[in-house]
Amino acid sequence: LSLFLAAVTLVYTLVIFDGLHKLFRDSDAGWHIRTGERILASGELPRTDPYSFTRAGEPWIDWEWAADVAAGAAHRAWGLRGVALLFAVAIALSTWLWVRLTWAAGGDFLLASVLAAPMLSTANLHWLARPHVFGWALLVGWMWMLERGSLGSFSRFHAVAAAVFGCVWANVHASFFLGMLTGLLYAAGSWVGGTVWEGQVKSLKRTQGCLLAALFFSLGSLLNPYGLALHRH
Repeated sequence: LSLFLAAVTLVYTLVIFDGLHKLFRDSDAGWHIRTGERILASGELPRTDPYSFTRAGEPWIDWEWAADVAAGAAHRAWGLRGVALLFAVAIALSTWLWVRLTWAAGGDFLLASVLAAPMLSTANLHWLARPHVFGWALLVGWMWMLERGSLGSFSRFHAVAAAVFGCVWANVHASFFLGMLTGLLYAAGSWVGGTVWEGQVKSLKRTQGCLLAALFFSLGSLLNPYGLALHRH
């Protein structure tokens, strides 16, 4: 079902939704593409504002530089069609991860099938060729990792995976703080749920695993060109 719904989402985005046009109905898509092309051409991140006439030359943090580079590279290679395909694939990936998250949370097959349609028809309001779409996939993927239940035996693999999530997300979109927040929320939920319904030992291990995931995610998020300045910004 997950692959089927992802394929349906991709076709829906490009054909029925007319993604080749509607994904660009927000003008911000233009400067994200152009910024990515600037970075690719110069090999450097912009440190000052290259666009605003009121703040020209003022310090500027491009906290979505990796997403900009991806959009710029797609535009260089295949034009706006390539950019549309890039973001359509990211939207389809979000659907695939949404289904995986549903299964990990003990969701029902029939219910997931029924809810897929309203999920797509409401989310398409924000289907745009902008970095937040990558943030969706990262958020759902991160929640899938937290939900799968294996954090009760937190390992080196989990530590590396959490750090990679934090690093990638912090360089793609400013919503990376949601990764830290959801890690803490899962820890709190595991502790409360374990206290009420499960054994204390299992609850404590799960809670510790979620807290460690949030910690390593936070450490990974520091691996960005701006360091802690990104978080302050």
